[in-house]
Amino acid sequence: MERKKSNLCPCKILKVLEEGTVKTKYEVAWLDRNKKVIETAIVNRSDLIWKKSPLSRNSLKPFIRKSTYRSFPWVLHDKLAEKYQISRDPPQDLEGKVFIQDGIVCNKRKKDATDVEESGKLKKKKVEGEKAEATGKDKQQKEEPIKYPIDDLLVQPVTDDPVFTARPLPSTDFKVPMDCVGDLLMVWDFCSSYSKLLHLLPFSLEDFENAICHKGSNVTLIVETHSSLLRLLKHDKDEYNSAVQKRTRALKITLTNWTEFLCDFIEIINVGDFSTNITTVKRGHYGLLDAQVKLGILRELVNQVLGTDIVRENWLNSVLTS
Repeated sequence: MERKKSNLCPCKILKVLEEGTVKTKYEVAWLDRNKKVIETAIVNRSDLIWKKSPLSRNSLKPFIRKSTYRSFPWVLHDKLAEKYQISRDPPQDLEGKVFIQDGIVCNKRKKDATDVEESGKLKKKKVEGEKAEATGKDKQQKEEPIKYPIDDLLVQPVTDDPVFTARPLPSTDFKVPMDCVGDLLMVWDFCSSYSKLLHLLPFSLEDFENAICHKGSNVTLIVETHSSLLRLLKHDKDEYNSAVQKRTRALKITLTNWTEFLCDFIEIINVGDFSTNITTVKRGHYGLLDAQVKLGILRELVNQVLGTDIVRENWLNSVLTS
């Protein structure tokens, strides 16, 4: 095809005329509707256009692919078959090779192979089930009867047991070092459980942790906690009380002299490296101690208080009345 006065006209190339290596011209013959030569002319390469034939192998492939849902044999979509009134029954030459199942054309050979495969799978599952059942029976026979009493962790669950929720992950969101969390919880739990005996107002774990981490030396919660524990020790007839009486101390533990009684306690118990911190406490810089040291001193205070007669009697009375 060639462009001629803004129109496309049919033509055929008679001869290629080369002018150097850049330009190429062609001698073409104009054709009429009956494909007869009308006249000839010489045109440039850019004036020629190749027009594809209306039907070709390349144009038929996407059309067939879009209109069918399987390739051998070609099967039209239901909408196209209904629109153009095409029968959906397999032709006679394909009888015995294909069949219709749930409105879809299927290959009979493939179905037979699938049936054989499924049959083999069922047999295999049956054999495996029989083996598993036999293994389970043998295992039950081999299991020895449980001799009670046994450890709680060895008790096996039964069908009547309730469904328990998954155990939550332990919290790590603490301001004190993780190796001090045990002491933090122990001291706080003791003070909360014996708050009446210690004459302490209840306080939260968060407030107690913040007070431990505070760098001030006169934090009210810390002062009252130490004073209450030291008072119990002072009123008990033990080594601490005897040692305090030998020293020239005030009769009462107050908010101003509690560190003196605390230093006496650290010297008397002589546990770990706490004695190296006595000078810091005497100078009034208790708040500068590490959280680990503060909790260690409180831990030893609680351990000593737990051994006093006052706490033992209180615990015994609570057990008898409960």
